[in-house]
Amino acid sequence: MNILLTREQVASLSAELCSAGHDVCHFPCYETRALDCDSNVLQALVNLEQADMIIFISRAAVQYAMQAIADNQLHFPSSCSLAAIGSSTATELEKYAQQATIVPPTQFNSESLLALPQLQDCASKQITLIAGAGGRDLLAKTLQQRGAKVRKIEIYERVKPKQRLLASSLGPIDLIVVTSQTALENLIECADDQSLLKTKRCLVSSERLQSLVADKGFSQPALIAANASDPELLRAIMSYIPLALQDASF
Repeated sequence: MNILLTREQVASLSAELCSAGHDVCHFPCYETRALDCDSNVLQALVNLEQADMIIFISRAAVQYAMQAIADNQLHFPSSCSLAAIGSSTATELEKYAQQATIVPPTQFNSESLLALPQLQDCASKQITLIAGAGGRDLLAKTLQQRGAKVRKIEIYERVKPKQRLLASSLGPIDLIVVTSQTALENLIECADDQSLLKTKRCLVSSERLQSLVADKGFSQPALIAANASDPELLRAIMSYIPLALQDASF
């Protein structure tokens, strides 16, 4: 089976798929890069000491925030609660000797994080979100509605690739793995043949993305993995392969 991976970092998943005998094509639909650490960002990092809770929205948020803290000889607070949007973000925090105690158990998204008991009573709490520029505002708005004082630090940006996804590369693809709205939108914009692209089957990591794939005009309903982690994506791909082979035999 020919599988297209669209995340920036895919080495582990790609290796697993290749070892299982599948062909993998990598087209990163965005790359991350640090934003300038201007006086506002620097002051926000200094003010982390005042936070009751810090929420990291991605692995990149951890990497770029910790780099900025180290570059400016700041100290990461030791007394506040740490939350991570998912398991890979929590694992990234452990590389910096930090332990996220608030992590969704299954779906790794804002909705699942907001459903956790630790985020229900937020009255008067100081909560800092560390994230990329733009993105969804559901988390910040909901926490504010629950009474929290929310500050967002935009520490990095997602940049659309300059290269095009050629029809010749897209043609043999059997399955496209997409784990964010940004990746899906950039994938469509970068495809030389959008009509061909939209005949392909997608594997996504949430019901929201499944609906978005349909809204964008893809002819086949998207498959859904339990979450965006490599193990769950791999499990979903391996579960789909026998069905795909069965369909191809008719």
